[in-house]
Amino acid sequence: MKDILNDVRQTLQDHIEPERVLISDRFFKENEKAKVYGVSKEILSKIGRELYNDLKGQPKEEVYALCNELWKSLYFEEGYIACILTKKLLKQYEAKDIKHFRLWLEKYVQNWASCDTLCCSTIGPLLIKFPSEVYQLTQWASSTNRWMLKEACRLHQEEVYDFIMEHKVVMPRTTLRYAIEKMPFDLKANAMKR
Repeated sequence: MKDILNDVRQTLQDHIEPERVLISDRFFKENEKAKVYGVSKEILSKIGRELYNDLKGQPKEEVYALCNELWKSLYFEEGYIACILTKKLLKQYEAKDIKHFRLWLEKYVQNWASCDTLCCSTIGPLLIKFPSEVYQLTQWASSTNRWMLKEACRLHQEEVYDFIMEHKVVMPRTTLRYAIEKMPFDLKANAMKR
């Protein structure tokens, strides 16, 4: 695994575009600056596809272990590549896989870009495949980190709205705003009332 990680990181370094780092800085608040190499999403997609092809036939748990190491770096691009890998494993998802995704969300996601990437590409599809796991969102509601109600809202708007209304007094305001972002105006307005 060390060799694979070294190869991925060297490839990322080979494709750094310094202007992308500057552009990235404009999109984040001071306390949320993403740690980035400055590599385009096109290159990241190519790296992710090639890496997945190299890993074909490896047990899913081995791929998740590699993804964990990628997330651990806290670099946006490494987390992005991890999401490419997990998305390609969708047919192999089991409900219990949420434990890996939850760990990444809680320990390594530090900005909205990584949150959106993980929730949209990995956690959301797992919850669509295993709606019985949606209950776990209640445990995430008290987290100071971002979580994925915004993504769950796409398919379960009524349940998410009810959940938000029940828990909004304990939710950080920023989390509440993210959670209702995709809702119709009237629901947003009602959810934001004190």
